[in-house]
Amino acid sequence: MPLKEDKLNCKCIIVLTMKRYLFFIMAGFVMHITIAQVAVYVDGKPFKELNSVSGDSLHLFTNRILNELWRDGYLFATQDSLSHSTHFSRLYLHKGRKVNVVVDSIISGETQVKMNHSYNTIGSYLDNLVDAGYPFAMLAWDSLYTGKRGLIHGVLNLNPGPFIENDTLHLLSPVKTRKDFIQRTLDMRVGESYSESGFQNISQKIKRVSFLKLKSVPDIGFSGGKAKVYLDLQELPASSFEGVIGILPNQAQGDKLQLTGYLDLQLANLFSTGRALSMKWQKFSFQSQQLDLAYHHPYLFNSKILLDFGFNLVKQDTTFINRRLEFGVGTYLWKNIIFNGNYIRFSGNLTTSDSDIIQDQGIADYKTDLYTLNLSNSVREDDFQFTNDWTFKVGFSIGEKSIEKNPNIPTSFYDSLDQETTLFKFDLSTRLQRILFGKTTIFYQLTTGGIENKEILKNELYRIGGLKSLRGFNENFFYAQYFISNRLELRQYFESRSYFMVFYDNMFYKTNSFTDIPMGLGVGFSLATSNGLFNFAYALGSSDQQAFNFTESKVHLGFVSRF
Repeated sequence: MPLKEDKLNCKCIIVLTMKRYLFFIMAGFVMHITIAQVAVYVDGKPFKELNSVSGDSLHLFTNRILNELWRDGYLFATQDSLSHSTHFSRLYLHKGRKVNVVVDSIISGETQVKMNHSYNTIGSYLDNLVDAGYPFAMLAWDSLYTGKRGLIHGVLNLNPGPFIENDTLHLLSPVKTRKDFIQRTLDMRVGESYSESGFQNISQKIKRVSFLKLKSVPDIGFSGGKAKVYLDLQELPASSFEGVIGILPNQAQGDKLQLTGYLDLQLANLFSTGRALSMKWQKFSFQSQQLDLAYHHPYLFNSKILLDFGFNLVKQDTTFINRRLEFGVGTYLWKNIIFNGNYIRFSGNLTTSDSDIIQDQGIADYKTDLYTLNLSNSVREDDFQFTNDWTFKVGFSIGEKSIEKNPNIPTSFYDSLDQETTLFKFDLSTRLQRILFGKTTIFYQLTTGGIENKEILKNELYRIGGLKSLRGFNENFFYAQYFISNRLELRQYFESRSYFMVFYDNMFYKTNSFTDIPMGLGVGFSLATSNGLFNFAYALGSSDQQAFNFTESKVHLGFVSRF
């Protein structure tokens, strides 16, 4: 039975008509018109405000709002009016009443596709077109009628509009970073089909890199079947040099003090290509040092592949040396989520032939080949900035471990060892900072990990303790097979990167049958200067191996310079 005209309009268009471009093509050039600010109202109620948008951006944004309303059953939601003033505009939308319609089919030219779906599921059909180069795709009712049991049925007409492909980016401010790297970061390569969701996610994707920042909201213009994105970017100093001096009790030489050191060089955006190189060196105790090298290569051969290389070396006094060689391949799954697959080769070599030390500490020569899957989010990190922040990384590894015989050690030492075993490993870390009130924030970091293996060796365990993990203890003080570590800071900012803090760290860990819950607490501050950032921390720690005593207190002095 046909529906009466006063109840439903059988030719009601439910997508905005193509009021296209706020562009004037004059004398061979394109003029781009921008609206300063737009307030959006739905049924007279404030809905959202947009800053610095073009007419094209506003049109697409309006379509997206209406799409959401239509999916919710407000099939006759429309644009009422758009009023302009010099620096401010108001967009008024009307929801209409809510109805449920079964879409029998969609007509596109000479083709008719059978659907038989509720209208609120059709939105994904239009979304796919909008993200496949048809941002002006429109659906309109061809007919509406009442079917059995009073259900409303309809047939939709599809007008896909012109096909749009990506044009080169237009950068409103000069930057040194190569334009092809920026377009690859945004997934908007020249010649590929335009994606509306890709454009809407630009601000999130820019946060993938630490050296670029949007100065204003992205803008877009369409001309000649191409979409040109307008970005106003600012390059940030992301490379850094950090030096830390630790003043700690020298447990190997009685009551004397010892100096420990930490150097961290991070080189970002090498040759303006987004590549990164880092080097970390640390002297964490008497005759003990650690070296970390890492290289990151984004978008190999202009693809979506991310390459990572890493090398780590740890020398523990005169007892052993550990090495780690890592190769990783990854890609972005969605916005800032990265998936990585890594191959890691661990190797440990004894530097002592004293069988008493070897048997007492439970160490041996070994090699382990691990295959790791990681999931993480890539966002701009700044440990000291006054802001809300959240990051995470989770990984699971499986591999084979081989204990190798040392010719300097009696063969009887290996009789009770299973020399070929399977090893499992799990790691998770997350950190967040939240503004509580005024200039007061809370910073929290959780790190946990575990190693499961039949033959656990001391020289393959996690190393925890010190400024970057558990304050109040010497660097790499604890050996852990399983652990959960918490770091909590209450910060009072007096500038954007300067603050006073009180902190509390604790950890639960287990190694073989031994368990402990060490904790550390203290005070400190971070002071931004014209040349960099000066850090100070004073900490006291307590565990089964170290009493809570001012003679065991730790002082950490650090300086971070960004360039």
